[in-house]
Amino acid sequence: EVEKKAIAKGKIEQQKKINTIMKDGEKWKEKAKVFEKKYNEALKKGKTMQEMGFDYEKQLKEDLEKNFPDDRIFKKGQKGDLLQIIIYKDNDISKILYECKKVQDWKDEYTRKLKDAVLDREVEYGIIVTSELKKGKRGFCSFGEKVFAINPEGVIDFVKFLRQGIIEIKSAKITQEEKDMLMKHLWEYIESNKFENSINGVIDKAKELKDMLDKEQEVHKRIWERRMGYYNQISENSLDIKEKVNNILKNKKKISESIIN
Repeated sequence: EVEKKAIAKGKIEQQKKINTIMKDGEKWKEKAKVFEKKYNEALKKGKTMQEMGFDYEKQLKEDLEKNFPDDRIFKKGQKGDLLQIIIYKDNDISKILYECKKVQDWKDEYTRKLKDAVLDREVEYGIIVTSELKKGKRGFCSFGEKVFAINPEGVIDFVKFLRQGIIEIKSAKITQEEKDMLMKHLWEYIESNKFENSINGVIDKAKELKDMLDKEQEVHKRIWERRMGYYNQISENSLDIKEKVNNILKNKKKISESIIN
């Protein structure tokens, strides 16, 4: 009776171990499938995985909220995807309208439509967030009338610079004429080659970091595949052991009899 109980308990424990191994194996298998799908989509379009996902409105909204917690960020849909209201000392001092473009080729109509949206919504600045800029431009481009296009990797750094400049000028204790003059100098600098080169340098470094991350993810993918192989092998071995144990138990009496004889 004790032997029967011990065998039954052993079977239950063995089955639990097998179930755990199989469950873990399925979990890693699903993770590998999701990663592989995203990775292949990125490869087809010649982009990093971060670029593939970043220019979705939801992600951009989350990134803006994280970096500018004092501001108000709204999803606007048509005529601009997102609206950022810059807040300083509980006052609305400026607005930025964002348009996310997940495209393979740049079209000049993007600029025209955003300029129209900026006027319709009565905002001061418009930013097109896209990984495909106008021909000849690397990561940043100014179109005048306070409308820009920028690569996803550089948008937060650019907005930080722009926002800080706006706050410092508008909050300065100087005449309105002096503020207007400072804003003019700020725009001259933003539209200069010097600023474009600086922001492009930031974007290039960000891309390098993301490429490194992509390579690291590829290494993890290979590790996951190896782990899946190990899980499957362990599972097969466990099932094989279980089968042999059961066979031994079934033939226990015959073995005992043969030993006695």
